[in-house]
Amino acid sequence: MRGQLIVCKDFTGSALVRLVWEDSKELVFAHSDDQFTAHQRGVPHLDPVGFPIGDVFLYDGEAVQTPNPWPKLTPYQGEGS
Repeated sequence: MRGQLIVCKDFTGSALVRLVWEDSKELVFAHSDDQFTAHQRGVPHLDPVGFPIGDVFLYDGEAVQTPNPWPKLTPYQGEGS
């Protein structure tokens, strides 16, 4: 769902908090907060980054503060699934 807060696993295994722009069965395209807002407003912005759906989780503010949040987070299902 566009605008949903999520946690994405980057290539180093770090947790990135992002906002969903669009999803499909395989990928979730996400923006940082400022880029999401720029995209919504139609002003210059970076393209959203695509993450494999297996590396995307529902946001949990408490879990994301821990060194290894992945076992505590719920996998993202998305509307494109």
